[in-house]
Amino acid sequence: MRFVFLHCHNVACGHRIWLPVHKLGALVRCSECGQPYQTPSAVPTDQFVEGPDIAQEVDSRVTAVPLSRG
Repeated sequence: MRFVFLHCHNVACGHRIWLPVHKLGALVRCSECGQPYQTPSAVPTDQFVEGPDIAQEVDSRVTAVPLSRG
């Protein structure tokens, strides 16, 4: 999965935001201060970084547990 790093526009915060590329153009909230942040719709591809596919990692660790009825 590809990500881009952005920074919160709140001057008092400036927290680094790790955003999946497919979320570009979306309105997100800073995880540090909670301020809404409109992400740019496009950034140069040289700013993309590869990161873990979090959903895939979670799926591989989850095991089905049968429900007991009784």
